[in-house]
Amino acid sequence: MMNEQRGRYGTQGEAVRAANAVFGTVKAWLSPSAAADMLKVLPGDAEQLWRYSPVSSLAAPVGGKSSQAAAQSQHFILRVQQLGSYHSSSEARRAGSASWAA
Repeated sequence: MMNEQRGRYGTQGEAVRAANAVFGTVKAWLSPSAAADMLKVLPGDAEQLWRYSPVSSLAAPVGGKSSQAAAQSQHFILRVQQLGSYHSSSEARRAGSASWAA
């Protein structure tokens, strides 16, 4: 699994947890059609994770203004931390990095 290899997670379950937290956060920020478009470009295992990742009900949509980039990044990490039930923002950052590195 991509996260298990890239993020150096000990188990596939940890890797899936990271991907679900990241994908669920991103899905909450996308329109339904954009989220559906992601299914067309993700490889098989990532496509399945995307399809079944729970959507974070707390995530706010991403705005288009570059001045909001820092806040969005912090907001993203916070939502990944909450959705993935991580104890620290460091764990959530690791999950985010591992999920998109593949």
